[in-house]
Amino acid sequence: MVVLFLGAIVGFNFSVDPLCSYCENISLSHKTLNRRYQLAQIVLNHPDAQQIIVGSSRGETTSPQWMTERTGLKTLNLSFPAAGVVTKETMIRFALAHAQIKKVIWYADYFELIDIVADNETFQTKALVPFSEDVFGKNSSATVDFFSRATKLLDRNTFEASFRKFKSSNIKSDDLGAGSDLDIAKCSSENFKFPESRAGLKTDIEVFFDNYVHGIIDRPQTQSAYRSFEAFMKELRSKGIDVEVVILPYHSIFRSRLESEYPTIYKNHMMWIERINKLQEEVGIEVLNRFDGPKGDDQSLKYWKDGVHLTCKGAMDLYR
Repeated sequence: MVVLFLGAIVGFNFSVDPLCSYCENISLSHKTLNRRYQLAQIVLNHPDAQQIIVGSSRGETTSPQWMTERTGLKTLNLSFPAAGVVTKETMIRFALAHAQIKKVIWYADYFELIDIVADNETFQTKALVPFSEDVFGKNSSATVDFFSRATKLLDRNTFEASFRKFKSSNIKSDDLGAGSDLDIAKCSSENFKFPESRAGLKTDIEVFFDNYVHGIIDRPQTQSAYRSFEAFMKELRSKGIDVEVVILPYHSIFRSRLESEYPTIYKNHMMWIERINKLQEEVGIEVLNRFDGPKGDDQSLKYWKDGVHLTCKGAMDLYR
């Protein structure tokens, strides 16, 4: 009975495929709860896009409409929570193949070069695997892809997602990715203030600090991850693609505690920034170092949601 029950779950999840784990290609007709797949659909929806933003959740507070106004290049924001090198490179490669990309804005996170395998969930999306192969190599990506997708068929979350899929909707034509729903006028106002959480900004900073130093940024970056990043920067420049790497800040309280309480981690960050800066001359990319915060930063809810995420106002003022 147990085997039959598990088999029924696997069969149901496979037939519904709520995360498009088995979709052979990216199609605008597919409804899915897979955000990576949705971002690829957004690219297909805008083949005239000229610029893309790739980042983790820290890149999601940048309005693509505002960036379009600022640069004159139609922009898509393909940022995704916890996105590392694999996800970012995959989204860029997909965009290069399906849009008229002239420039890439890469929101850099220290953690993305700690372990290149950290965000290998990209391989659970079969249609994106061909755009991920160059990060690991064809054989390894196929192995990760097969086992990760097979395991997901028995996952409770996948089972629940199968039911939620029926209520989901297709990507809207005006969806430009993360930050599309931001009100540019409100975000640019000097009176802007992000709604305070019940715990308060100070507590939110402490929570993110503890989470980061005890699992997200507590290890040195690896040479293999950095070499992959450097090689990809060279590849983009060789194709005539302009690249801007933005080094994002932490809140000043977070940054000060990092320097005083975890000097080794702080030193590793300084070494990382130095290496990124060197790529300006060595590779020809542009680096916008905002590790100390955006100009005008008053450390309040005007600029910060917590210890690591800028508000939309803070994201705008990175470019002041």
